[in-house]
Amino acid sequence: MSKHTDQIKQESKFVFNIEIEKNNHNKFKLIKKKVTFPWSLGRGYEQKSGINCVRILPQVAGAGLMSGDNFFQRVYLGKDARAKVQDSGSMIVLSGQKGPASTHWEYTVDEGGVLILDSEPYCLLDNARCEVYNTFYLSDSATVIALDGFCHSKNLVEKFGFYKNETKVKSLDGKLILIDRQKALADSLHRLSKYVEKGSGAVGTINIFAVKKISENLMVVVDDLDIPHARAAFNGISGFSIRLLAPSGGQLRNVTKHVLYQFEKKLKELVA
Repeated sequence: MSKHTDQIKQESKFVFNIEIEKNNHNKFKLIKKKVTFPWSLGRGYEQKSGINCVRILPQVAGAGLMSGDNFFQRVYLGKDARAKVQDSGSMIVLSGQKGPASTHWEYTVDEGGVLILDSEPYCLLDNARCEVYNTFYLSDSATVIALDGFCHSKNLVEKFGFYKNETKVKSLDGKLILIDRQKALADSLHRLSKYVEKGSGAVGTINIFAVKKISENLMVVVDDLDIPHARAAFNGISGFSIRLLAPSGGQLRNVTKHVLYQFEKKLKELVA
């Protein structure tokens, strides 16, 4: 089988496959957009505030994932390209007998690229099971800010299924740099409930992958978040992770929105 055929076979698995490049007029454009069910995507929008970038607003049919779904998505940023991928709302995860709903995201950020993933928390309905896999292929000078997390409908811990998140960071040539795994079961939320007043309905993460000058300056602007959280530096790559615990998905989203706004203001100073 030829290399070209191998590449076509590999790309055929993606139901969402976009590429963004910087043109000669310092604008960032979608140069490739292959989007099939369950996704839809219009054009990219020029962001009017914060850093200069293209804003992408993907939408999913039915606004959710069903039991047994197994989708693959890909986002590529060329050299010096900048993009903000922003959810249009929380992704609902439905329960069922066909196994967990799984989604796989692959992000590639070339030299000087800036990627902001403004993700809403996955909202798990009663007994829903969700698995999220994120793989980042990053150049040494890439900057990535990524939000992820989940909340549980009605905050009924006894009907919570499970949520699994796996994040891998690799070099552009595929060398594994970092792997982070999280898994939440009903027992996990019971143990966490003592840290919040009204249960533990939402857990989130803010990851920063960037050169030391940028990552450290971004962390400086993180103020008191009013919810339990922990911060840690990564091993093997420059960057930080902030773990968050909130009583509801709405409160988690309010906090992450605030932090992201501060990050974007600071990025405007740090990146030309």
